[in-house]
Amino acid sequence: MTIYLTSVLMLVMATGKQVFGLPFDRNTPFYVSEVFLDTENARDLNYTEIGQPTNKVCLFTIVFQTFCLTIITNYIVIKFSEPGKYSYHSTLSESGRIRQRTDFMVSLCVVFILQGLVLTFSAETMRLSRLTVWQHLFCLLAALGSVLFVFLTSRKCKFK
Repeated sequence: MTIYLTSVLMLVMATGKQVFGLPFDRNTPFYVSEVFLDTENARDLNYTEIGQPTNKVCLFTIVFQTFCLTIITNYIVIKFSEPGKYSYHSTLSESGRIRQRTDFMVSLCVVFILQGLVLTFSAETMRLSRLTVWQHLFCLLAALGSVLFVFLTSRKCKFK
């Protein structure tokens, strides 16, 4: 899981500017300042207000969202891959296990929804950038890719 997460986040950091069409350079600040607003670069990228998040913030927000969603999906993998090995499933009756899994899935759905709402409605408060639907979808697909990665690697290797 750690290998997958590190690889994906490094890949997004290295290629995210091109993939998502977020032009910025090393000298671009995270938020538009008066000094930056007077530069040619700011005019080319249509930055108009002081304090507006730049494309650099958008890329780091994508990395943050991918990280959070991948960690959440990791809980799904742990919970359902081998019941009893990582949790107390083996001590519960069948109805207790069903109840626990239902509660777990409901709480995960709430976390997914809250994560999306936080990034959508309070991005400025948290000093993040609002993401487009496609950027959110990328983060979710990258997170779900971790489930596939874990299942593919766990079938070939026996961790004991």
